[in-house]
Amino acid sequence: MASDEDKKKAQKLVDEASELLKRIDAEPENKTQLAQQVLELMNEAITLDEENDTAWNNRGFSKHALGDHQGAIEDYNEAIRLNPEKDAAWNNRGLAKYDLGDHQGAMDDYNEAIRLNPERDATWYNRGAAKYRLDDPQGAINDLDEAIRLNPKDDATWNNRGLAKHALGDPQGAINDLNEAIKLNPKDDTAWNNRGIAKGNLGDHQDAIKDHSEAIRLNPEKDAAWNNRGLAKHALGDHQGAMDDYNQAIKFNPENDGAWNNRGFAKYHLGQYEEAIKDYDEALRLNPDDKTIQKNRFAAGIALSSTASTTSASEKRRGIIKLLKLTILEQKIRRFFNRLIQLFLLAFLFAIIVLFFLLIFGFTECLGWSLCFSDNNIIKILGGHSDTANPLSILPIFSILGFIIMPIIWGLSITGQAIMQSSILEQDYFGRLNVMNSLEYYKSDLDDNNRNDLIIAYMESWMNDNTADRMERLYYKKSDAGKTPHEDMMKLCREEMAKLRGDILAKCTNITGTTNPNTTKTNTTP
Repeated sequence: MASDEDKKKAQKLVDEASELLKRIDAEPENKTQLAQQVLELMNEAITLDEENDTAWNNRGFSKHALGDHQGAIEDYNEAIRLNPEKDAAWNNRGLAKYDLGDHQGAMDDYNEAIRLNPERDATWYNRGAAKYRLDDPQGAINDLDEAIRLNPKDDATWNNRGLAKHALGDPQGAINDLNEAIKLNPKDDTAWNNRGIAKGNLGDHQDAIKDHSEAIRLNPEKDAAWNNRGLAKHALGDHQGAMDDYNQAIKFNPENDGAWNNRGFAKYHLGQYEEAIKDYDEALRLNPDDKTIQKNRFAAGIALSSTASTTSASEKRRGIIKLLKLTILEQKIRRFFNRLIQLFLLAFLFAIIVLFFLLIFGFTECLGWSLCFSDNNIIKILGGHSDTANPLSILPIFSILGFIIMPIIWGLSITGQAIMQSSILEQDYFGRLNVMNSLEYYKSDLDDNNRNDLIIAYMESWMNDNTADRMERLYYKKSDAGKTPHEDMMKLCREEMAKLRGDILAKCTNITGTTNPNTTKTNTTP
């Protein structure tokens, strides 16, 4: 049992400690030093008077400030045992339990504190925070309404009620409360950060960036503001800027799985799939049960494998285009030489017929000149001597006519065949040209993720088809002679797409599906 003198000394130490505790809120930079001084004073006070419940309460508060939450709870237990009607000890023990994650236990203590003293706004505020953590935002709003009624000048209460309204799907109501919080305390980075979140959910990403930037200016080492500003930049399509902010968030808090996930999300949109997977892996290491991160990791894996196959297909496509162009050039050259051959054959045939008539009828009969094989032939006129008679005069008339007609038939046959071959080659040429044009269409109209490898495969098969075989089918009028390559390609493509999508008019797109990642996570500061 402490003497009266020891009780007085202990109370004096308690009063001194109470003054130091008041300075903790006003001097957060000196929190640790002040809490340590209070702890030492309360150790001495409890030694002098173990029945002083305020000394136990204050020592519990100092331990709590130093991070020893369990030790704080033990001291609060003793304070409550000594004076169970003192609401402050119940409230403070609730705070220690809250920080240990025991939100239900904290709420039970707050209930008792409110029963003992319903006029203390801090207890209503704390119970509202516990209800918020227990997924009861409406209950939190009810408690925070009472706290604001008791103390409308407390900016933290307005901030937390704004968070609760936001959780209920009322971002505009949240902004109204956060406006009041910022008005009361414009230096509170938490309120700026939370208002930025609410604005972002209303689609006002540009103003959200401004609020997050102000939060960063006030507290540049707080990872939540960097993370949330990155989200706003991402929503505006600035994936690189978002990634820069996520880098800062991770720098200040490498245990923030949301920041790792969000940076992976930004890298995904920048096409950096391997790097995105690394970030998702780190996020899953920190939070292995998060379904959003798991889905995003899976999507990045699909995108990476799709990119590899697309690169290979693109190389094939470039090779096919080159082959098509070379083939078309070859067909042009063949067509040119076929035309030359046709002209040569026609000229040769014409020369043979003219010479034949000259030999039979002579110049005079053909052209009105002297006969080549008469007494007045062209040789004698030129001063020479000729006893040569017409060498063909002894041939029967039918032999002469046959000799005239057969070359004509032969020449026409060759000419017709050449024309047919030229036509076949021309059709082959235009078929290849149409295929190339189709390929160019798919290349320009669809991006790499949406092009159809089926077209590539069909064109490869068609290009490997021998031109001579195709000419033979056309020449002998076989059943497949009328097929046009690009029409076959389009038909095959449409049939395959109809099977996959149930749409007979489906446009040819990439048949490999892509999983779209889910939206990113938001850090909030209660």
